[in-house]
Order: sequence, then structure tokens, then C-alpha cells
Amino acid sequence: MTLHFLWAYPTNAKIFGRSFNCISHARGEKVRVWIFRIAHLKLKVIKWPVSEFNDPNGHIFIVSVDGTDFRQREKKHPEYHRDEKECSEKMKQCACKFEIAIHLWKSKVVWINGPFRGGMHDKTIFVEEGLGDIIPKGKLAIVDRGYKIKAKEKEYREKVAMPRTTDNKELTEFKSRARSRHEIFNGRVKRFAITSGEEFRHGGGGEKGHRELYGKS
Repeated sequence: MTLHFLWAYPTNAKIFGRSFNCISHARGEKVRVWIFRIAHLKLKVIKWPVSEFNDPNGHIFIVSVDGTDFRQREKKHPEYHRDEKECSEKMKQCACKFEIAIHLWKSKVVWINGPFRGGMHDKTIFVEEGLGDIIPKGKLAIVDRGYKIKAKEKEYREKVAMPRTTDNKELTEFKSRARSRHEIFNGRVKRFAITSGEEFRHGGGGEKGHRELYGKS
């Protein structure tokens, strides 16, 4: 029932409950409890493989990193009719952003961080919210051109691998495939109606609601 709720994100509890012949369980609390239980599995499933990534004899390219945006209800601003800092540049509307890192050599997500304000830049999250610090020196994360980090932040700049005209054909194709793989994953996440672009309606609304329901990784 809970997985169906996340997949379909129904608006009518009675219709949702009839599908499982248990209307009383479909009104929120029991489903919500199981959503929390599923969310807590991230502590066991989504782990940063410290020993593997810190191995000096291991791969230099270790993860692909990207931010993905999820639509949410627009928040009221005390002064302006619209708060641009809450708006996603991709969606042109209010959203929250999650940072995701995917293992390059395994089918595994190793990092999810968020939610952040929709207007927060991907590279800002990378530098200020932890991921840039845990990537070992000498290892690289494959990213898009949005991660153009300033020269004064050299320690972070040396940890990202953007598309470059100086890359040979093999390296260019490798980076391109890694970014495409990441975009496909982002799209698959949004196949669930609760993250597909429908407005988030539960847990207090907005970013607070996402934090309550999914937690901050």
C-alpha cells in the first residue's frame, strides 16, 4: 500500500483505500509510518564506501554528481510576490533540490543530500554541504559544466571532472556516458508520482515537509 501511495500519490483517501479494501488505513497515519520506515533504510543502504574510495590503488574517477529539482508549492515572501531563491532555474518555479552521487563502477547510490532551496546552485551545495570535503584528494567526481568552481577554491576544483576540450576521445565518451547514466537515474526517481512534478502536499508543506517525510541525508 505504501509503495503504491508513493508511486501514484493519490489525492483521494477513499478511492486509494478501496484499491486495498481498507479505507481506514488510507487516511494517512499508517501509510505515513511506513514511509518513515522506508526512509530510514537509507542509513543502511546509502553509504559512502570510505575504504574503497580512499584506496590509492583504486579508480581515480569514483562517482558522478548532480543536483535534481522537485516541484513544491510556492512559499510566501514577506515583501515580494515571489521568492526567486526558492525557484528552480530548470523548472522556473518553486522547488527543492537534492544532491545525488552515484558510484561509477557499481549500480549504487552512495550519497543523497537535501533538500535545499531550489535556487541554490549545484556547485554551492558541493562546496558548502559536505560532499566536496569527503571526496579524497586525488579522486574525481564527474560533473556537468554547472560545477565550474572558482580558482580560489582550488581544493574543491581539483575534485571535479567537467567536460573539457583537452580530453581525448576515450575520456570524453567516458564522462558523457557517466553524465547520461546519472540523468537517466534522475528521471527514474521521478517516475514515482510523489516526485514526478506533482506538488508535494504532505508533512507541513514545502521544504519542511520534505525534511519531515524523507529526512536530511
